[in-house]
Amino acid sequence: MQSLLDLSAPTATVIRNNGRVEIVKADTLVVGDLVQLAAGHLVPADLRLFDGINVETDEALLTGESLPVAKSPYITLSDPDLPVGDRINIAYSSSTVTKGR
Repeated sequence: MQSLLDLSAPTATVIRNNGRVEIVKADTLVVGDLVQLAAGHLVPADLRLFDGINVETDEALLTGESLPVAKSPYITLSDPDLPVGDRINIAYSSSTVTKGR
């Protein structure tokens, strides 16, 4: 049973310790980790995007959107009550990156 759980455990590619790239289990992510995302990756945790190229994510599980949502890491949103689906500088846990990096 443990082998099956290990296979399904999400992982993340992070930049830690002076620029060293590591692949870690998602449950070991901590505040300050830089997570690398690319098309086909499962987003391992809720992430604030600060860099990216043509990023789109499938948020159907969260928002019901049938189409991928274009993300814009270079925008600053000032309204704290903005609906989840409108927060285009955040990638949400368990969504899938469909385009970009």
